[in-house]
Amino acid sequence: MKLLITLIFFLGFYSPAISQKPKIEIYLLKKRLPPIEKEGLSFSRASHFNVTSKDIQDSAFILDTEILNYDSSKNIFKVAASASLKISSLDPSISEGIQFTLTIDKRPILNGYFINKFTSSALLSYMIMNRNDSIYSIDRLMPGIKNDDRKNPILINAFKVTARLE
Repeated sequence: MKLLITLIFFLGFYSPAISQKPKIEIYLLKKRLPPIEKEGLSFSRASHFNVTSKDIQDSAFILDTEILNYDSSKNIFKVAASASLKISSLDPSISEGIQFTLTIDKRPILNGYFINKFTSSALLSYMIMNRNDSIYSIDRLMPGIKNDDRKNPILINAFKVTARLE
């Protein structure tokens, strides 16, 4: 009987923590953040930037349920129609874009810009074009920086654990 009570207690106490899956979401920021100043990298006002949890808006722009999968070899993700409408309704300026962060459980993992679909110049960061589509590419233009956040092990694992990694 003691064993049964112990087992029930253990399962009841630890099951939620074991079965909880990470939430992958995209947040817009409360305010525009300044670019990282590195020699030779800040040719544009729209350069890469750092984000903390305090910088993100209270609610997600793209919800976990709207991100359907991620292909890490092509750096593309598929979204629900509702997310596509949100992204395409953004109106980023042609030269600066709108800052975002992709998070795992509200922890910033990948920072970048939603860029205007009519822009002809790239930004020195990660970029997602604001078009109405179900598949979006996360492009990258960051000369001199070898680390690629699109391949971040935490990001890859979150998609794997939630059965959304292609």
